[in-house]
Amino acid sequence: MNKLEVASSGIPVFVPRQIRDEVSGEWVWDGRWNMERPIGDILLGIKRCGELGAAVADDEQPAGYIYAAKTKDQFRYMPLFSRAFEQLVEDKLTELERTAIKLRQTYAGYGMRARIDRAVESLVIQGYTLDRLKLVVSPFDRLAADEDVRTTFGMLTVAPDRMVPEGVSYVIQDTGKDRALAWVKKRNEWRQEQHGSSNSKIEG
Repeated sequence: MNKLEVASSGIPVFVPRQIRDEVSGEWVWDGRWNMERPIGDILLGIKRCGELGAAVADDEQPAGYIYAAKTKDQFRYMPLFSRAFEQLVEDKLTELERTAIKLRQTYAGYGMRARIDRAVESLVIQGYTLDRLKLVVSPFDRLAADEDVRTTFGMLTVAPDRMVPEGVSYVIQDTGKDRALAWVKKRNEWRQEQHGSSNSKIEG
């Protein structure tokens, strides 16, 4: 897109820039979003999505755009698409992409928000409405401090539950006789992540 088209789309735009590292003194790439960062473990271009086994659908909307200064015409804004780690062929990831995924999974919970979105979507498709759903988390989860969390479908109520182990969460509809549940993060996934982080500390 060009600048006018992007401005009217209401989709976040990332503008890269170089800054001098305070420690090394070297110039490194940084940048800023003009709006809230898109959710997802990583943001990829169309070609790279296909290479990693998560091709872009014909009707899929971009999660954001990135400004490409080297482009010679006015259409300098390239689409980026949100992907979760589980959607990608892990063996084909570069070290830079792995670093980006680890960062986004922990940075302000963007990876977590993508998981929540997928869980909500699975229930909405079944006919459940957002006002009947809630996100159940452990009282020790950082999301437990919030009354609600933003999703693609609107604001979702957060419901801390003392019976839920730390690191486990799910979206549930439990009003009346109709009950439905969609996992956000299961216990075994949390254990694997903890084991991986422990190994990293030992190796470091």
